[in-house]
Amino acid sequence: MIRKRNQKTRLPWWMGLFSFSLKTSLLCIIFVCSKQFVSAQEIFSIYYPSGDSKLLDDNKQEINKYIFSHDLRKIDSLQVIGYADSTGKKKLNLKLSRKRAEKVKNYLIGILPAKTPVTSLARGEENALRNPNENHRRVEIHLFYGGKRLAEDTTELYEYFGNTKTCFVLSDSVMKNCNIIRFNDGRTNQVILEMEPHLFSNKQVYYTLTKGSQYAKIIKWKLEMSGEGWWRHERYRARIKAADFESYGVLTKKEVRADNNECMVCDKDMSTPLKLKSELLPEVYIMQHVQLRKKIPEGEYLLIVPQDYVSPARSYYFDKNYDQPVEWHTKIGMRNRPYYFAVVPSAYLKNKEWSIYSNRSICLPAGDSLQIAYPLDTLNPHQCLPESRGGLNALEYGLEATFWNYDFRAAAISAYAQYTGTRFEYSLNAGVDLKARIQVMVKTDYLIFSFDPYKQPFIGNANRSMIHDFHPTLAAYAGSNLTFLNDRLQAGLVHALYIGAAYKNNPFSFALDRFYTNVGISTNYLNAGGLNFSLYLQVGVKFKI
Repeated sequence: MIRKRNQKTRLPWWMGLFSFSLKTSLLCIIFVCSKQFVSAQEIFSIYYPSGDSKLLDDNKQEINKYIFSHDLRKIDSLQVIGYADSTGKKKLNLKLSRKRAEKVKNYLIGILPAKTPVTSLARGEENALRNPNENHRRVEIHLFYGGKRLAEDTTELYEYFGNTKTCFVLSDSVMKNCNIIRFNDGRTNQVILEMEPHLFSNKQVYYTLTKGSQYAKIIKWKLEMSGEGWWRHERYRARIKAADFESYGVLTKKEVRADNNECMVCDKDMSTPLKLKSELLPEVYIMQHVQLRKKIPEGEYLLIVPQDYVSPARSYYFDKNYDQPVEWHTKIGMRNRPYYFAVVPSAYLKNKEWSIYSNRSICLPAGDSLQIAYPLDTLNPHQCLPESRGGLNALEYGLEATFWNYDFRAAAISAYAQYTGTRFEYSLNAGVDLKARIQVMVKTDYLIFSFDPYKQPFIGNANRSMIHDFHPTLAAYAGSNLTFLNDRLQAGLVHALYIGAAYKNNPFSFALDRFYTNVGISTNYLNAGGLNFSLYLQVGVKFKI
């Protein structure tokens, strides 16, 4: 429901000169009550058995009864949101909730007047993780009418604060610990705020203000997936207007005290933006997701950070005295696309509480009651496990030199492209051998075992799925490939099954990627004498571009 709070307002005497119809229309726009006014939005739910997404006839009758109880001409839009419980795998639950929502959406489109906007969302088991006592196997139908169309499934809440003893104080706990993403949605400049779950309090109510307005808007935080690859997981996110954020930041509500010396906004100064102060503070989001990889010859460390959490418009430092700036740079290649890199002098790592600093807008002394002690020493030894990195940065390409026992001139050089997932790796090669024969090969490997003999000790505490991206590893796998050779005398279509071992260097730029050897059996499907199984042996080296 959309709720707005305000109080009765005395109208000037000259308002009586307007016609009754004009007064009525104005009151419809700014409907006045003692506590709140509500816009037209309703929510209707349909429930499902476990694992089911069928829209039964009984469900359709319930939807008909609900929809046709309204004046269809006044319906502005509908939004359908599918949910699932937390039983089973998360990805399957998301898929199930999408099926439920899509079926209800398609049914609504069939019974509603043409051009009525109907959208759908899939939330999977998201709500089940936060409210375990609810029935989560459901679809919600959000109905909007009266010209109050909403693009998202959020409830807009406002609080009236004019002529009260309540003031709003800057929330330093959010301003210090959130990630700030600025963008333009085509109409206005917006800010997305992100908070890691362990740094966020969902018991606290946060607000944003607009200059000159007597209404404080309650910030709606949603637990959403953000990031990509190894730093993708659920975070609390909210969106506010950039102009409001720059003027007032994020606020919490507080009673006025006699010894008030804090950054507060009350009814007497609600048209004046806060004078936010700039302070050099630790960058929480960078320190939560940073990686350090040792550069052995130099004795320094390469710092690796997702580009999401570094702003090119800001300055960063390794110390509080502005003596050692962080010099960010990028590297060529699809694999390096999501990251910024910097070199960390080893002297800074001797201090257990080292951090990266930048200027943040806060208010001193801190005003809100919620104080979170951010632990700076969050870089801990990482136990390597073979997990997926996913996304485009899992796509790799380069050059490969290989030899296999097809004949005495089967040594070849080729270009390759490969995609590495959780356990499977897929690759395509095209090249030429010493006999000037073109070779084309498709290959699939399944990872059986992976071990890191040179474990990097410094890993941020929020990081996951690191082994493919950052650690050199020894790997054992089983696989299959299919190779075509355009031999003039007799073309070959060789199918091989093998087990293999490899040393994977996992570099970030052009460098040695791996050494490997495969042993198994093979057969040539184009052999004139029919299928003839033989020993398959392959050794090779890959260089990444």
